[in-house]
Amino acid sequence: MLTRKVIHTLFGVALVGVLATSSIGAIPNANRTTYFTFSKAVQLPGVALSAGSYVFEVVNPETGGSVVRVASRDRSKIYLTQVTLPVERPRSRDMAPRIVLGEAPAGQPPPVASWFPHGETIGRAFIY
Repeated sequence: MLTRKVIHTLFGVALVGVLATSSIGAIPNANRTTYFTFSKAVQLPGVALSAGSYVFEVVNPETGGSVVRVASRDRSKIYLTQVTLPVERPRSRDMAPRIVLGEAPAGQPPPVASWFPHGETIGRAFIY
């Protein structure tokens, strides 16, 4: 009887350990944090980013991931927090993080049209 209780207790502890490990490991970067370095200026809705490094991340991964924040690499300045639209990644075997730039009038920096986090088939399109 005591042996059976010990076995059930050990099994329960092991099961909880496995579930905790798999749930943490399943979403290693839930907010899809991505670092980009631009060699020239680009635009986001309402703001121009000069050449430099920036952080793109989802603010609300637990509720659909529609809100994106763009900040300086050290996160000391937030440039944009905006609701975005889902957009499908063009078919490719390359699932690297990607920024798609739109067209701009002469003399203007190109707008960031969409952002695709690493390994994601659905990206986020910025609303201008």
